Amino acid sequence: MKRALIVLVLALSLAACNRNTYTVIERTNDSEYSVRVVLLHDGTKFHATCNNIKATADPNINEHCNLHVGQTVKCQFFSDRLSLDAGGYDLICGDDRRNGKLITSGKNELLQVDKEDQ
Repeated sequence: MKRALIVLVLALSLAACNRNTYTVIERTNDSEYSVRVVLLHDGTKFHATCNNIKATADPNINEHCNLHVGQTVKCQFFSDRLSLDAGGYDLICGDDRRNGKLITSGKNELLQVDKEDQ
């Protein structure tokens, strides 16, 4: 009984860890401003545009989209890109947070989803 409970807790923990992981399966450099990527998450392909010019604290330095094929990243999906938390994006990937929430910073990847398919 105790062993079954431990196995169940481990299985649920692993499922929770993978809940927000996305794998980059395609990348196309569109322009100096955007990069086209396809992310795979739970069998769904997210075709998205990644912001390729992100501001940093130093106005002379820009961060670029750092998503590459084969890379697995943690992302948060926003159902309303116009919400305050989403900042105009459907997906924010990375670890830069303020008050526990992902933010639209140069350290995170900022994506607008154009299409989803199975």
